[in-house]
Amino acid sequence: MKIMRAGLLAGLVLCIVLLFSGAAADGTVTVATWEELNAAAEAGASEVIVAADILYGDAGQTVVFHTPVTLRSADGGQFIIDGGGKQILCVQSADSAQPLTGETVVKDLRFQNGYAVTEYADVYQSGAGGALFVQGSLLLENCAFIDNTANIGGAVCVDGSLIMTDSTVDGGKAVKGGGVCVYAGDAVVTGSTFTGCSADDYGGGLYVFSGDLTLKDSLFTACDAEFGGGVCAYNGVVTVTGCTFTDNSVGYCGGGLYLDTCTADVTETDMTGNISNYGGGLCAFGGTTAITGGVIEGNSDAFGGGALYGKENAMTLTGVSIRDNSAMYGGGAYILNGTLTVAGGEISGNTASEKGGGVYLKEESTAETSEGSVHDNTGGDVVGP
Repeated sequence: MKIMRAGLLAGLVLCIVLLFSGAAADGTVTVATWEELNAAAEAGASEVIVAADILYGDAGQTVVFHTPVTLRSADGGQFIIDGGGKQILCVQSADSAQPLTGETVVKDLRFQNGYAVTEYADVYQSGAGGALFVQGSLLLENCAFIDNTANIGGAVCVDGSLIMTDSTVDGGKAVKGGGVCVYAGDAVVTGSTFTGCSADDYGGGLYVFSGDLTLKDSLFTACDAEFGGGVCAYNGVVTVTGCTFTDNSVGYCGGGLYLDTCTADVTETDMTGNISNYGGGLCAFGGTTAITGGVIEGNSDAFGGGALYGKENAMTLTGVSIRDNSAMYGGGAYILNGTLTVAGGEISGNTASEKGGGVYLKEESTAETSEGSVHDNTGGDVVGP
């Protein structure tokens, strides 16, 4: 009898929480304050509609959902959720031994001023996702993330897979993944912009570890890191189509794009004005890289590969225009223990202050170029090994 009464009491409390948070019979809750948003999470709401701008204020805790949720603005709005210097929202399992699965959907919202470095609710991924940390899969549509900070994934960290469309990340900061970090799954990013994001180590704009990456019609600009000012990707299949990497910078390698042990296909993508020590536009370690079409122009490099740097990588260029890039060695491309095939397009007008204005080949490297494709470079067209 006591057990039955306890169960009835728990059910009554749940009903009261949902009632006062504006819940519909189908589990949809409309919220306008932080307290209502948190109550919806505690009640396990399946869909939460944000009907006003929400400020963390004195609510006192990060919002934590333990089941996947759909979180969106009311129709016609893009309401703001402001963390005020605290981590904003987590979707994660209540049991660390049983990671959460299923899809969380976040639409038509703006997250700003989230902070997950010294204060956070997420006990499984310490300091992950200043605005959002999600286990399982995350679908982002028409969202904006402004000035969020974390240890991993300044704005968003996903322990799973990500689909991101028509969204903006501005001013994210982290050790890894200044804007977004996808740690254990695939990522698809379409029609999105990353600007002014910064990472101490990997991926100023976007960091994808151990998953496939698809980028389409997206912009990475004014982002910085040690590896991959715009994007850093490891151990996966990378497909980049119709993107732009401009004015990004790194302390070491891959001003625009850094690839490590990836199979990469880059098509009709422009890389301009990026800065690095190795590979101003793109840096590839291991794997294969095919670049088709697009312009790689005006990138600069302190040492090797003003436009491109490949180490132990098989790189193929088809119809690419590589021009007006500069470096100490290999103004256009620097290849170390790898291969370069140039099929059409051109490598011209690039400058090396030492050797290889067009292409510099180091150690056991080879190059095969189509007739007239490498020409008029300062410091030699193809030099070495």
